[in-house]
Amino acid sequence: MFWYIFCLFLAVSFAQKEQAKPNILLLFPDQWRFDWGGSFFGIPVRTPNFERIAQSGTLFHQAVVASPLCAPSRGCLAAGKEYDFAGVPSNFANDYPVNQTTFYTLLRDKAGYHVMVCGKDDLTKKSGPGINGTYNANALGFSDYLRSSGKMDVVNSAEPHEPYGVFLQSVKSNSTPGETLWDVHKKEEKTDCQWRSYCCNNSSPLPDFAYIDNFISDNGLKLLERKPAGKPWFLQVNIAGPHRSEE
Repeated sequence: MFWYIFCLFLAVSFAQKEQAKPNILLLFPDQWRFDWGGSFFGIPVRTPNFERIAQSGTLFHQAVVASPLCAPSRGCLAAGKEYDFAGVPSNFANDYPVNQTTFYTLLRDKAGYHVMVCGKDDLTKKSGPGINGTYNANALGFSDYLRSSGKMDVVNSAEPHEPYGVFLQSVKSNSTPGETLWDVHKKEEKTDCQWRSYCCNNSSPLPDFAYIDNFISDNGLKLLERKPAGKPWFLQVNIAGPHRSEE
């Protein structure tokens, strides 16, 4: 089993003094080693925004995840339970059981939050988020969402089956006449690097605006722009990277 560590940090902001409930921004990168945090660990990696948030908030030095795999780890977080009780034993065994309440649902239905999510939440990893990212979204507790799959899951079919792939297919390639960015991305992911494994460090052939982490971050901004006024909000941004060493 590959050693899976991701960094999870929480930024809480108070929009107005009279607002009793804080807005919550949860940034959730994938497989980011805890000790690759720039100047905090003496590593020559530029992470100025991460450091700014950590310095103005709380930095956890002994946080651990409930599972070393994508879907079970996220399932444990959603359920607020340890691995044995969260109902997601592995990546593709089953989707998150929607008859089990998530903390997203509690925030939305009990605490009155507008709950938003974008990117790779992996709570429907077996079935996928759906072509529009809507699969089980309401049942999981989300008020608004722009969900998508993770890196390998995007290209595991002949045609796009989730929102990021649909987006790539809608953009023509400037470098390869007659192809879309979907064609370019799929070739790079599945042919040039043989699913890229853990030893391929090629740069992404995609333009910056189409790179998956930028796509997800832009979707997070879109969700914030269209959130209702006068209501506390929760936004979880599930970044697909770094997840393995490529790109």
